[in-house]
Amino acid sequence: MFNIDLQHLQVLRAIEKEGSMTKASQALRLSQSALSHHLRELEKNIGTQLFDRRNKKLWLTDAGKEMLRSSDVIIRELEKLQANIQELKSGDSGKIRISTQCYTAYYWLPQLLNKFSKIYPKIEIQIVAEATRRPLQYLTDEKIDIAIVNTKACQKYEFEKTLVPEVLFNDELVVVLNKNNSLAGRSVVSPQDLENQILLTYDADDKDLDLINMVLKPKRIKPANIIKMALTEVIVEMIKCDMGIAVMARWLVQPMLTSTIMIIPFGDPFAQRTWHGVTRGNRTAIQKKFIDFAIHEFRKRSETDLLSFEVT
Repeated sequence: MFNIDLQHLQVLRAIEKEGSMTKASQALRLSQSALSHHLRELEKNIGTQLFDRRNKKLWLTDAGKEMLRSSDVIIRELEKLQANIQELKSGDSGKIRISTQCYTAYYWLPQLLNKFSKIYPKIEIQIVAEATRRPLQYLTDEKIDIAIVNTKACQKYEFEKTLVPEVLFNDELVVVLNKNNSLAGRSVVSPQDLENQILLTYDADDKDLDLINMVLKPKRIKPANIIKMALTEVIVEMIKCDMGIAVMARWLVQPMLTSTIMIIPFGDPFAQRTWHGVTRGNRTAIQKKFIDFAIHEFRKRSETDLLSFEVT
């Protein structure tokens, strides 16, 4: 393989474009002796002449013409590569793999991503749904780039120094119930009040349900029954029929309130949550750009406005 470097190609192009060694050396800001050296070295490395010297002029040989065509392609590709790398370094293009701790986040996450994509169209966003129950583990294993989790998930996980959390927003869990439920007159519902209630939760293993693991089990509270449903909408319909109660994020259920259902504050520290955007310590420019964008967007809106990320 020929021993050719970028400067060799630049010298060849400059000589052909400028028409003389003197003008080419001025264009490249090289001395004429240095330019001559690079040309002789290139011709020696490929084993043939690239220019014929006739009447004090330089004429491209067939080999020179072929090399010039190739040099144009190579230099264009290198310039393209340089631009692409610069975009990656600046965070203007690339790919982000993202997941959240909770499926309910997918009510607002697509809208946030849509607005981000309108501003940064060269950045590809991939939602890794299978990481939803274990986003921090997937992040540690480098299977995703950003995990959106609440403080309690961070506390449960053996948080490594290599993971960096940043606060995105706060929200509150409330008790959702039918207005005919026996708890409807309470100003606050305590965990103990769930003892004789039918509790509606999402369809997941008990080990993945924080309400059960972090509130009910430690306090030895046993609801009359626990019914698991796959969808928020189904849970709300069950509540409309007075077939149980649920503990949900205020922002999630607020738009679904009707004349038959209501929300009451949940009287436990568990109800106050802080959500974080977590990356690995070697955060890239593109990941930082997304985290900064998310922080800015969440700070602009109230908790009950999380379902509206209008593109302006």
